[in-house]
Amino acid sequence: MRIIDFFDRGADRFPERDVVHDLSRGWTYREVQTLTRRIATALIAAGLGPDSSVATYTPNSAMGFAAQYGVFRAGNVWLPINVRNSVDENIAVLDRMDAEFLFFASQYEADMAEIRAQLPRLRGVVCLDAESAHGPSLTQWLEGHGTDGVFFEKSALDTVSMMTTSGTTGAPKGVILTNLNWETMIASYHIAMPYDAPPVQIVAAPLTHAAGCLTATLLPFGGTSVLLPKPE
Repeated sequence: MRIIDFFDRGADRFPERDVVHDLSRGWTYREVQTLTRRIATALIAAGLGPDSSVATYTPNSAMGFAAQYGVFRAGNVWLPINVRNSVDENIAVLDRMDAEFLFFASQYEADMAEIRAQLPRLRGVVCLDAESAHGPSLTQWLEGHGTDGVFFEKSALDTVSMMTTSGTTGAPKGVILTNLNWETMIASYHIAMPYDAPPVQIVAAPLTHAAGCLTATLLPFGGTSVLLPKPE
């Protein structure tokens, strides 16, 4: 199974359950599924291919989660950026990993002028939660894009995400994850920790790091991730 298939399994079984709650409101599987389809359609329309890296530069948020799974649905390569790094470190990561597109949260608006100046290869940037001087808001960008796009069909061994190491041993390195890597993680998790009912978990660690992988283990079972901006 592809990573997006696990999400869709949860959406088929539990369409009205919340998949994420970002402390302002809950977002159901059906709502997020529709949003990921529109995001994926827009990414394909922007000319991004199956090897194109699409980055998310956002704290824990429902829209950051939707962008992640929109990239998976399109069949691009998800590149999470750790917002706790300096802007210079993140520019180096975006450059080294050949990022072609960027979703960002409005609280990092001040970083975008430098990012755009130093990364001319970026085809576009989209602000997930507000209007921006550097690119359209998500709402604006999705105008005219429905849910019926034709997406890239990736195999078990195709790259679907590029995680980065912490940099403790030098410059951060890219770690390739395939659909099979994700499938093995989810299956192993549920062999060791089976659920009798849809689980709920608090997510305080960054979705752009390991937490963004572990939330996937809840999806086929209708799980809900309550997103916190930081441990509290």
